[in-house]
Amino acid sequence: MSAPRFDLDHLRSLVGDKVFERGEGYAIDDRVELTAADGDRLFARVYGSETYRVALAGSGRKVEAECTCPYAADFGLCKHVIALALVAEVSTPERLAPFAARTARVRSSLAARDAADLIELFVDAAARHPDLLDELDPDGALESDDDMDWD
Repeated sequence: MSAPRFDLDHLRSLVGDKVFERGEGYAIDDRVELTAADGDRLFARVYGSETYRVALAGSGRKVEAECTCPYAADFGLCKHVIALALVAEVSTPERLAPFAARTARVRSSLAARDAADLIELFVDAAARHPDLLDELDPDGALESDDDMDWD
C-alpha cells in the first residue's frame, strides 16, 4: 500500500500559512501516531493540547479529512490534518504495511463474529464514543446539558 500524496501548495492555500506551518510543526515534532491504513485512507492520533483522531483520504488536490478537534468542526481542515498529510508525504509502503495489516486483521476478526456479537460490540463501543453513537443513531441525539431546563 502506498500513502496518499497531496498537492501541498493546494493544501497551504486551503488552510493558510499559519495553520499549515502549525501542522508542519506537529509533523516535525513527531506528534502524529499512525493507527491504521486502508486503501488510500490513513488514520492517526495527533497529539496537541489534547489527543485528536484524524482520518485522511484522497490525493493531489482532492482531500477528504476528518478531525475531532473543535477547529475542524468549525472550519474544516485543521493543523492536525495537515500534520497527517505531511507524514503521509514521507511514508513509504514499508512504513504503512503494519497499519494496513492491522486493518486487515480487524476485518478478519469482525467477519468471524456472528451478528449478535457484532451488535453488542457496536453498542458497547457507541456507549463509550459519543461520535460513534451519533453516527449510528443520527436522529436520536439527546439535548445537551446546556439546552436542558434544570428548574
